[in-house]
Amino acid sequence: MFLRILLIVCCLFSGTACLSKNPPAPVRWFMPAAGSFDLSAATQQRPLHLAPVTSRTHLREPMVWRLSPVELFFDDQERWGARPAEIVQGVLEEALFVTGPFTYSDARDALALTIELQAFEGVYAETDVALCEISVVHDDGQLVRQEKFRATIALDSREPDDLARGLGQALHEVAMRLREWAQTSG
Repeated sequence: MFLRILLIVCCLFSGTACLSKNPPAPVRWFMPAAGSFDLSAATQQRPLHLAPVTSRTHLREPMVWRLSPVELFFDDQERWGARPAEIVQGVLEEALFVTGPFTYSDARDALALTIELQAFEGVYAETDVALCEISVVHDDGQLVRQEKFRATIALDSREPDDLARGLGQALHEVAMRLREWAQTSG
């Protein structure tokens, strides 16, 4: 009997939400633009294997804001046009292969990089920032090394288009640092 009453009450409350005169808030989609990369000055291209970029489980389409070191806010009305790991993958491929000093290779002697996206978010602070951070594992068959690359860009506002611009700039910085590091590794 209790379940029946609970079901009726739930149906009544959900039915009244459908009768609201206000339209549902629209979902807005954003893509950060990382900017263009200068062609590498390297005269000889080195082989590199870049595994598909992975990400922490909270980094999906909804934009993420870090409210404190232990609290995240997911904005379901403002979303990325692709998963952040896919966005990062595309930017890194451009920085490393299209304009960079590397050629894609599956050869055993190629520099092998595995990348996990650690942060792709806005951070509420005294000065709000866009934060992009990746963790890179380099395995040359003899030694496994791990590096982190992190960039923050100050935001003018908490608007989603400002966050997209800031994360695009932060991602560009991270990609350039990774490219420089990879040139001296292996």
